[in-house]
Amino acid sequence: MVVEAREDSVRLFGDLRDNQWPNLKAVANLLLQRQSAGIIIDCKHLKEVTSEGADTFLDAVRYIEANKARIVVAGLPPNVLATLRDVPGLRSGLPVASTVDEARRSLQLDGTAEAPSAVASETALLVPVLKKDTALHGTQTACRLGNDSKSEIHLAYMLSVPRNLPLQTPQPELEQEADSLLTECEAVVKGFGLKSVRHLQRTRDPGEGILTLIETLNIKTL
Repeated sequence: MVVEAREDSVRLFGDLRDNQWPNLKAVANLLLQRQSAGIIIDCKHLKEVTSEGADTFLDAVRYIEANKARIVVAGLPPNVLATLRDVPGLRSGLPVASTVDEARRSLQLDGTAEAPSAVASETALLVPVLKKDTALHGTQTACRLGNDSKSEIHLAYMLSVPRNLPLQTPQPELEQEADSLLTECEAVVKGFGLKSVRHLQRTRDPGEGILTLIETLNIKTL
């Protein structure tokens, strides 16, 4: 098998007959240092994957879970996908996109969102972005409340991921909807002359996702 690194992706060519994760891991680590939004493992040029070769992806799942890394596998040929589906733990643990473009759009969307790692400002307000009518109304209300103190308005979209899919699995239609709605809410905040911070929270349960974000950011007002 031949491995080629290019910008945000690792491209695999030929037959994968044994566990190549130790080699891929070194390349992935290097690319992740340069691509904060995440990277793609491009498999569209793979011809065959044996059961031993499938261990490459099983170790990739373990790496993703241990490091909370954003890695998406894309372009799996049907015969390769069929082999991987027979490996316990892979189907529910490996984030897969149909195409490289789909994977890249998903990574880019996450890249426009602020990672919820830092504590928000003391006067920050959080707006859960769930449905268009309530989200826009909630954003306007938050802006009015925070206008005098020039509060940061944190816009949090809760992207629900079914439990049978890995949390980082690209979901093109939902992600497009999230981006569109967040953009509309950002325009509302800009109209008030305030600063907005967008968050895209991938979660199994929107309520739990909001509570987690509140705790992480130490938000005082919802």
